[in-house]
Amino acid sequence: MNSEQAKKIMDISKITYELIAGDFSATRNRVWPEMEILVKKYVRPWMKVLDLGCGNGRFLEVMPEVEYWGVDTSEGLISEAKRKSKIIISPLRPSFSEASNQTQNPKSKNFFRTLDMLELERLGEKDFDVVFMFASLNHIAGEENRHKVLEEVRRILKPGGVVVVTNWNMWQVGEGKSIWKYKIQFPRHKIQDTNKFQIQNPNFQSNPKSKIQRLDLGFKDVLTLWQSGDKKKQGELYYRAFRLGELRGLLDKAGFEVVENCYSLDGERAHWWNGKNIVTVGKVI
Repeated sequence: MNSEQAKKIMDISKITYELIAGDFSATRNRVWPEMEILVKKYVRPWMKVLDLGCGNGRFLEVMPEVEYWGVDTSEGLISEAKRKSKIIISPLRPSFSEASNQTQNPKSKNFFRTLDMLELERLGEKDFDVVFMFASLNHIAGEENRHKVLEEVRRILKPGGVVVVTNWNMWQVGEGKSIWKYKIQFPRHKIQDTNKFQIQNPNFQSNPKSKIQRLDLGFKDVLTLWQSGDKKKQGELYYRAFRLGELRGLLDKAGFEVVENCYSLDGERAHWWNGKNIVTVGKVI
């Protein structure tokens, strides 16, 4: 996938999240079992933790006393996170360290900020103990972009720091997010001879004269249709249907030592056909 196509795809997801932020947040109040287990395993009090792709900030609920930073590309979801957490947010600063020193509420150790995952170069080097990426890397289109994100994550982690990456297992059989559902059963997108999808999205127009956006997608690249409960709001979201080996390879290439790489179901190890998530953990060496 070339860079232009990748940008178009991520623009679609970004616009969709802005449109559905409030409705989406209302469906994301439950803390996953994996979240609690991984926090207990990798987080200690007073660490500096980055929640990359934090959404509405629900992960904060299971955090011990740490300096928590939640970032997301969606301004709408960051607004939801601020509202839910009821904290005073520091102004935008060149680096997180500077921002944390200048916050209006010196007692607060929780901060939220709008930041694109492809702009992590704005963050300081060796600044965080742990970076969590809960169902966020799979929104990054293009292998080069995914590699860039993980390289930057490695740069901002302290020596010995870890990145915890969870992604939907879209190869599972049955209910849930499934590549089989979106590629075979879900007729929302019409597949062309050259594996091109015609996307009908009233909120995204690369050509002012047309609401049709033509995209080239590989087999493991899918666009899902998210709808609010009343179906008044809807839009496409991009997902990468990762396999176990692909995620290990991405972290290896970025210079991490992979210490965990497995399918997971409610916090327990599972198989590709029944695991809801893929958990991959890398350590800075």
